[in-house]
Amino acid sequence: DFCRFSSMIFEEWIASQKAADIILAGHTTPSIAKTLAEHCGVECRKWPDTIEELNKLKIDNKWVRWEDFSMAFGKVLPDYDAVFQSLIFLQGLCRRDLDLEGWIKCLESVADVGCMVEKFIAISDELWNKKKSGLLAGSIPLPFAKSIDFIEEDVDTVKLYLSDASWIILRYIKLDNTLRIVVESATEQDAASIISDLVDWVRQNI
Repeated sequence: DFCRFSSMIFEEWIASQKAADIILAGHTTPSIAKTLAEHCGVECRKWPDTIEELNKLKIDNKWVRWEDFSMAFGKVLPDYDAVFQSLIFLQGLCRRDLDLEGWIKCLESVADVGCMVEKFIAISDELWNKKKSGLLAGSIPLPFAKSIDFIEEDVDTVKLYLSDASWIILRYIKLDNTLRIVVESATEQDAASIISDLVDWVRQNI
C-alpha cells in the first residue's frame, strides 16, 4: 500500500531528521501528501517546469520528491531508492517499539489514507487519440456512475478528479504504444474496480 507506506516514511523523515521544508508533487502524488505537509509545517508544490527552477532547488537539500510510487530525498538521496525508504520505515517502527498498528492509527487520525493501483495496457496511438478526444469533449463517457469534477490535461497525461475525491491518471507512452492507468481511491477494492472499468472502456471499439 504505497499511500500508507510513503506517508509513514515521510512522517518519520520529518520527525527524526527535520530535513524537509518542501514536498515536490506530481500527477501521481498521493492525495494525503498535501494534508500531511500542512500538518508537518512543510510546503507542498509541484515539480519544477524549467531547468532553472530545478537548479535552484538542487542548491537546497531540504526537499522530498513524492510521486510515481516512490520518494527521493534532495541532496541526501536525489534518486528513488526502495532500500533507503525501507530503512527509514524500519527506523520509525523501532522508535515506536514495533507498534505498527498504533503508528497506522496515529497517521489515520491526521488524514484519510487512500490506496493507489496501476495498470499498463497496449493501445495504438490512433485509438488512444480518439478515446482521449472523446473523453475531453464528453462524447465518449466513462463507464461508471461517479461523476467527474474536473479534468487536468498535460502533454501526455490526462488526470480526472472524481466526485468522491478519487482520481484517475491516463498517461500514454507513445514509444511503447502503452497506456498507463493510475487510480487513487478510498480502498484497494474501489481502485481496482475503477481500473477494471477503465480497461474495458479503453478496449471498446469506437
